[in-house]
Amino acid sequence: MPVPPGRCWLLVLLVATLALAEASATVFGTSASAAASPVSQVEVPTVPLAVPPGGVKKVMYYDGKTLARVEYGQDGVTLQTCRLFELDDEREAEPIIKAQGLPVQPVDLATMLRLISQCRELRDWTASTNSTLQWSASSLWSGIIPGTKWCGLGDIASSYEDLGSQVAVDLCCRAHDHCPVKLKAFRSGYGLVNFSLYTKSHCDCDRDFHGCLRGAKSNIADTIGNVYFNVIKVPCIRKVRKAVCTDRGRYSRNENNCEAWAYQELGMQFVPTEHHYE
Repeated sequence: MPVPPGRCWLLVLLVATLALAEASATVFGTSASAAASPVSQVEVPTVPLAVPPGGVKKVMYYDGKTLARVEYGQDGVTLQTCRLFELDDEREAEPIIKAQGLPVQPVDLATMLRLISQCRELRDWTASTNSTLQWSASSLWSGIIPGTKWCGLGDIASSYEDLGSQVAVDLCCRAHDHCPVKLKAFRSGYGLVNFSLYTKSHCDCDRDFHGCLRGAKSNIADTIGNVYFNVIKVPCIRKVRKAVCTDRGRYSRNENNCEAWAYQELGMQFVPTEHHYE
């Protein structure tokens, strides 16, 4: 059975990634759970809604291609549970919202990214008990790095809470997969078309991914970061604007002379990666 189009070279990179990691001294020698250092409760840096009388507040936040269902404690600030939903199409939001039956609060990109980061710190996951890398044919076939369920082409997790044995790395990949602004392979949106074989995400999501992998402090995380940012150098998406001259002066014939400038908005664009992994 042939490997699906576009996956051959990516699978080679996956195998090379794991080979490099295994060749190092110890992969996740500190154990997955210790490296992740999750906490059970965190403070969300957004203004919460008023707490409903006599109970816990549950609400959904929405931005772009991400829905977040969160549950607050009695104080209306302490985040107790979080569940993120990835949307391939923004129209998928409506049935999920109806099924949850909760109030919905639209938020901007920056707020959603902060919330995704805070959700990552919650200890609400269930991880595989085997802490060693498993060379699973099925995971490689799916384009997923063994030992993870979210790192690679898509994911093989049974639920949002389901993580592989490499917990700290998987938490980074899961958060990155839920970036509100992204274009998957051969998809169009934001006035762009992604002709690449991999997803391109908002630059702020890549920045968070870079920092998370560095914080994981493991050989496998470092190798993934090196492949993503240094080898493939995955471009990211952000709004771009350029400076244009609006007044060159009444008598000036010099094209390099400009007395007044303004910014022209170019909208979302693919830009080179803004990070180098070291």
